[in-house]
Amino acid sequence: MECGLQWKDITCWDEVPRLTLTHEETLEAAIPDYCPDMGRVVEASGTLCLRSITARSGNLELKGTVRVTVLYTSEESVGLRSLTQAVPFVCTAENRPLAVCQVLWAAGRLLLCEAQALTPRRLSLRLMPEWTVCGYTCTTVQLCCGVEEDPALRLRRREHELYMTAAMAERECAVAGEVTVPAGQPAPEDLLICRLYPQVASCQLVGAKLLVKGELTLCALYRCQQQKLHTYTAVLPFSQIVESPSGGEEGEVTVCPQMLCGEARLLRGEESSGFAVSAERRLLVRITRRETVACVTDLYSIRCAVQPDTEPVSLPPAQERPTRQEAAAHLDFGRQRPFVYVTDVSCAPAAAEDGTPCAAVRMQLLYLDETEAPAVTERTAQLPLRDGETCTRCGAPEVAFT
Repeated sequence: MECGLQWKDITCWDEVPRLTLTHEETLEAAIPDYCPDMGRVVEASGTLCLRSITARSGNLELKGTVRVTVLYTSEESVGLRSLTQAVPFVCTAENRPLAVCQVLWAAGRLLLCEAQALTPRRLSLRLMPEWTVCGYTCTTVQLCCGVEEDPALRLRRREHELYMTAAMAERECAVAGEVTVPAGQPAPEDLLICRLYPQVASCQLVGAKLLVKGELTLCALYRCQQQKLHTYTAVLPFSQIVESPSGGEEGEVTVCPQMLCGEARLLRGEESSGFAVSAERRLLVRITRRETVACVTDLYSIRCAVQPDTEPVSLPPAQERPTRQEAAAHLDFGRQRPFVYVTDVSCAPAAAEDGTPCAAVRMQLLYLDETEAPAVTERTAQLPLRDGETCTRCGAPEVAFT
């Protein structure tokens, strides 16, 4: 007996198993003529700039550069010096499930960033970036929600509460601005190193567009005219309008930002000085929706025999909204001048002593020792994670003296 079943199409996105890639790069480079001779390497810190993720014939290829900033001292000059070197990389792997995904997203960190002065005019770099690649596929599932009107048919329905990812897309945007160093702080003479941290504060659907608001935090280390080290932190608000993902006309929007590349340049004026900041960002837009669906679980006819053919259907649940946790590290300065700058911060999945999942946070700190010489140290902390949570990225670090 033909019952004239009525079907409802449910479109949702599912995440395929992640892939972790590690890759080592080495480079020897000459020190530019405008830099003094290199003596002692104090710190080497890198920023990952992922330019593209491509999939061909079941293979993945990641291309980009690592901008390495080397802080060092020189016998030719007083104070800390820096130079920046771009190291290109290409990372490949075979993974067919990820290669067929409609959306690919990669989050990276540097497992190793080493610099060595071969001669006063030549430098050796050794890097090991790690990438975690996520892939998302769009699927359509059909659910039987009714039948054509027939007085002889009897139905049994059951309501299901669905929480699913209705739309996903990747967008790119840029931000630029200028910030001024306060009048009470020494004017910068040379920018040694800077870090940029994007953060999304709110996102709102406006028709077929998406309004994204947030902040870009600049953390800079500079040297003043008296050769003293100083830190400067500024926040640049941004507001961007991007295309909304197709199929996501309504729902709850979350946006994950990622730095593609960014830089800060020193600005000098007659009355003030500051920094010009520019950055390119990649945004992973996800729209989730809750929907109640009444599915037919059984039917029969009072006139003739009916044998329904049922099949279990599973829908991938949407990820919960990201949560924020804080990790603290303490550094005892004794009697010397309290000074510290966070050169790098990263997080990675780990396991606590009892086996429960956690996020391992690693912080690289530059400080001044008892002789006012620059030195570096590392601090680690663990943050507990609930079931299903994953550590994604670190925000801008905050430094406070007590």
